[in-house]
Amino acid sequence: MLNGAEGLSQVAAGLVSQGVAIFDALRGGTLDYDEDSENVVSPLTSGAKEGA
Repeated sequence: MLNGAEGLSQVAAGLVSQGVAIFDALRGGTLDYDEDSENVVSPLTSGAKEGA
């Protein structure tokens, strides 16, 4: 139940935090690309060891 301005600000803060979490998740799933480099680093495999 909303409680005036306080409730509205709580809802807004919740929406912002969820938006930031979604943005970070999507940003973390993209590839890092550098035109000058031949190496492309994927955040999904950057910490993986070879032969594991």
